[in-house]
Amino acid sequence: ILNYLADTFPESKLGGDGSPKGRAEVNRWLSFFNADVHPTFHPLFGSTGYLGDDKAAIEKTKDAAREKLRGSFERANQPLDGRDWLTGSRSIADPYLYVVLRWAKALKVDLSGLDTGPQVVSYIVGALFAGPAPAQLPANGQPATAQPAVTPKP
Repeated sequence: ILNYLADTFPESKLGGDGSPKGRAEVNRWLSFFNADVHPTFHPLFGSTGYLGDDKAAIEKTKDAAREKLRGSFERANQPLDGRDWLTGSRSIADPYLYVVLRWAKALKVDLSGLDTGPQVVSYIVGALFAGPAPAQLPANGQPATAQPAVTPKP
């Protein structure tokens, strides 16, 4: 859906800077979040049924997921050092980072040391949704109201 939005609203330049290289950079980050980061949350969301009632194994699996996520966020932190957006300008990859960072914070992934400066955790606070959006996202992560972020074209 993110590429669809970028293509439907090309004036937004959310699909990159208009060059093939820019689009590839955006898609590289989308692929990273989709293939590496998102699935790593599965044990933290409760998909540990295959472990039965072994609470120690479940906690070990969750700890391993948190550790892997920490490494993934360290990787995402690198391009944010000295800039506000993953690809250098706002793109469709940035909302995905925002979502997985909210999950990480809620599920107690260790993001210490990544929470200063313009990097990852501080990214949640202001870089992505400057303006009214943060007020619409209460602490529980559920939107206060359902409002479309983009007005669809007829």
